[in-house]
This record gives sequence, C-alpha cells and structure tokens, in this order.
Amino acid sequence: MTSFNTQPKCPYCGKPMDKPVSRKIIDRAYDQITRRQYVRTRMVEFCSKECGGNYQMGCEG
Repeated sequence: MTSFNTQPKCPYCGKPMDKPVSRKIIDRAYDQITRRQYVRTRMVEFCSKECGGNYQMGCEG
C-alpha cells in the first residue's frame, strides 16, 4: 500500500513546509482577453522568509 505525503511543499526550494510563511509576491501577468501586461499581487506560502525573498527576486528578472 502506498502512502501519500499531503504536506505542502515550498514553491521555491521544494522542501516540506512545517510552519508556512506568507509573502506578498508582485510580478507581471498577461490578461487573456486584452493581451496586455498588468502588475499582479498575490500571497504565496513559503518555508522561510529567505525562500520568499529569493522567489520575489526571480519574478523581477
């Protein structure tokens, strides 16, 4: 029998999150209707503040 790990993983490093830390991520997205870029703000959970900061820097390019 296979057991599945239902613990969420960090989107940046992939480690399981014991105590998730919410960070506000600001990036660009495309509107599917108007096909224009816009600034998107979303809350994402990470395993640490460091992973959240690194993810934000990656979104900035």
